[in-house]
Amino acid sequence: MSKSPAILVVDDQEGIRLTLRKILEKEGYSIFEASNGEEALNIVKKNPVALAIVDYRIPEMNGVELIKRIRNEKKIPVIIITAYGFEKLNMQELNGALDYITKPFDIERIRESVASLLEREKIMEEIAEEVEIEEDGLCGIVGKSSAMLEVYSLIKKVAPTDFSVLITGESGSGKELCARAIHHLSRRKDKPFISVACSAIPETLLESELFGYEKGAFTGAEKSRPGKFELANSGTIFLDEIGDMPLFTQAKILRVLQEKEVERLGSEKPVKVDVRIISATNVDLTQAVKEGKFREDLYYRLNVFHIHLPPLRERREDIPLLVLHFLNKYAREENKIKAISIEALEKLINYNWPGNVRELENVIQRAIILAQRDILEADHIQGLKEEMGFYRKNVRFRKEVLPLNTAISQAVEEIEKELIMKALQEANFNKSKAAELLKISRKSLHNKLKKYNLN
Repeated sequence: MSKSPAILVVDDQEGIRLTLRKILEKEGYSIFEASNGEEALNIVKKNPVALAIVDYRIPEMNGVELIKRIRNEKKIPVIIITAYGFEKLNMQELNGALDYITKPFDIERIRESVASLLEREKIMEEIAEEVEIEEDGLCGIVGKSSAMLEVYSLIKKVAPTDFSVLITGESGSGKELCARAIHHLSRRKDKPFISVACSAIPETLLESELFGYEKGAFTGAEKSRPGKFELANSGTIFLDEIGDMPLFTQAKILRVLQEKEVERLGSEKPVKVDVRIISATNVDLTQAVKEGKFREDLYYRLNVFHIHLPPLRERREDIPLLVLHFLNKYAREENKIKAISIEALEKLINYNWPGNVRELENVIQRAIILAQRDILEADHIQGLKEEMGFYRKNVRFRKEVLPLNTAISQAVEEIEKELIMKALQEANFNKSKAAELLKISRKSLHNKLKKYNLN
């Protein structure tokens, strides 16, 4: 029988510690208590603590300093508790805290936060055996939802191999970032990564771009030029939108896979290449094969290992993390945006994002330009396709302002619970229909009902 996780509760008020102990012991956790920072650090050093709940205001050593020292000792999740509300916290200082709970406590909120963080740490620990997960994702991919953790696990498994990988997903979902992550974690990471947008190159030029040409091969070929495959030798070539590639070029790609060599246009001398091929598409290649638009033999050679990237609407819990990522990326130079209103965050989470992460990035860039103050408000979120029905029914939040890096998980969970309840009511509590309304799988809905105790 596995040992229950140990949780450290740090608060100078004995009544608060007792309340948290009672709540968490009922959930099967073992509890350590500390009334000050030094006592807390001694417990962390000597015991297998899995998570810490820290009061923002404790004597001698404040919560900010304690979090830093706890995280230096052990990389465990930390929840901040405070009676002072979100608007009072300097979120830039609270690096390392993953959630925030205000007094008086919502018992269910505490249970959910602890369970969610421990479960996520468990999944991340499994993945981190070979791949180090960063603060907001992996190798430039932003997201820590269960859907993205599964993607990271697949990346981890395939990266050390030389197998061909086919990445599928809607436009803007991050297929090239996924390909770059695979390359970065492979033995080829110090070699070239060459990206080719197959749909952006005219058919008449695609062959010469991929395979190169000799001087005089055609009008205008004044000197010999290597193709993308030669440039990617010993490294990785990423063929984006492979489904748009013409059939005659597909045949040559198949030859590269089989013979490990290319022939420049105007030359009969093959050139040996050692290249790993990662391809991506937003179309159904199996259907394209049936329609004779894509070679079946090439499809199976490219699809040795398949990774599907979920659309943003199926991993809404990552939207706040992506918003903060883009705000920090584009507003950092001027230090312009320091907070985001909860109404703005609600508007972003409710939208279905047909353009996925790329569309979200563009919307945030526009919002930064429109914002006149250091708070991003709902009316700064413009350019969304409201007239095309890309919104879910809105879930109303109380009108608060959330500083950057604040209780994102709390905001998302409140929205998610209300969305699930509305979908269940509209579907007359038919789970399959509710899952369809929410555009998630029935299994995902089942897991969320269990997580939020909505069964």
